Amino acid sequence: MDLDTLITIAPNLFLPAAFAGVFLKAMLLGLGVAAPVGPMAFLCMRRTLAGGWRLGLATGVGIASGDGVYAGVAALGLTEVSAFVADHGRPLHLAAGLFLAWLAVAALRLKPPAADSRPVVSAPCPYPGPGVPPSC
Repeated sequence: MDLDTLITIAPNLFLPAAFAGVFLKAMLLGLGVAAPVGPMAFLCMRRTLAGGWRLGLATGVGIASGDGVYAGVAALGLTEVSAFVADHGRPLHLAAGLFLAWLAVAALRLKPPAADSRPVVSAPCPYPGPGVPPSC
């Protein structure tokens, strides 16, 4: 390698300031994509507060798995996925049907919650006036 080639390549080899800036922007963009405040985040928070950290973790893993499937479909392309589904349609339908049957049996085995014996008391509307709906 001659000196002229090294001089033209060397500035592109060592750009720590530019790399750090791009890396920081990529990290912020990744955080914005990975932690959106939306319905799935609220579902995860609600289930964590209601059932503990294990239930919240299981919910988060399920959400991440679904996102991973979507990312895999996008990465492989719809033609590859549709070809796989066409080739393995019958076993996939059987597995989906068994899963739905399992969900139905699990739902039927749940015991209904106990009826609350306390009377329902309705509170008056705290802000009566113009612009307040009549159902308040």
